[in-house]
Amino acid sequence: MNNDTLHTAINDAALGLHMLAQLMPGLSTHQPLRPLLFTINTALGACLTWTMIDDGRELRLEVAGDLECNHHHVVRLLALSRLEPERSWRIRYWRNEASRLLYPDAHPDAGIIKSAALCKIPLQGTSHSNYLFVAFPHSQTSSSVIKSIAIILAEKLKCYLSDVILKERTASELNAIMVRYKLMLDCAPILLNAFDASRRCILWNRACERSFGWAQNDINRYTDPLELFYPDLEMREQVRLSFSPINDTPVTEMHTRYPVRRDGATLTTLWSNITMGDGTILNIGVDVTGLKKDNTPRF
Repeated sequence: MNNDTLHTAINDAALGLHMLAQLMPGLSTHQPLRPLLFTINTALGACLTWTMIDDGRELRLEVAGDLECNHHHVVRLLALSRLEPERSWRIRYWRNEASRLLYPDAHPDAGIIKSAALCKIPLQGTSHSNYLFVAFPHSQTSSSVIKSIAIILAEKLKCYLSDVILKERTASELNAIMVRYKLMLDCAPILLNAFDASRRCILWNRACERSFGWAQNDINRYTDPLELFYPDLEMREQVRLSFSPINDTPVTEMHTRYPVRRDGATLTTLWSNITMGDGTILNIGVDVTGLKKDNTPRF
């Protein structure tokens, strides 16, 4: 290695270490992806930084920088540079006039970007192509430094994005389970309702709405919803005393209650309840008003 080559290598290494020293403190914090990209963009002196993530369900683009960039620009770049997913490559680098890859000539930002790097981000559990793109308003003197840093950043983002996608999938699956259970509770042929510790109704299924004539929003307009169903103060206090102590299973005994409907009619109901650790009370009941009126034997 001659002196010029050695000198260039030393300068490149020093430049790379300087950039990484600026980057790493910001990348060690737990923050959303977009601020993370702005940290990268600022530390590298870039004018545009983006990630495109394909999790198998949708393409997600996060952009940082002063230039316009949307899905159409990203698709244009990938198409013009002919980056087939099956090709064996990790990073692509353009030293000059990289703007033409993103923008048509008439675009206001055309010509601003000079050099740019596009790096794959291999994410665990997906075979789809994911990318990190970093663009600069000047031609980089050392492509090796930018390539090395882009690969390091891609590795850093790989762990970050894999964790984010896993959490999002878990949250989505839990939400789907909650929706199914809410539908089951809502359609159950028994009376189901729940009130939190501040007496706010958080569950009021269709059977309750049919029997009582009140909707959940109507009930939450009242400070003490029990007043709607038990206008008599003494009866209301008896109902409160029947609430079970904090427990994770319902009491086996069911109490007969005579709540009042919205139209003033009196119902005959059977109730049991569960009191949760946070003070939430889940009430489980059966409306037997019709059975009381019709005692005809059924075979």
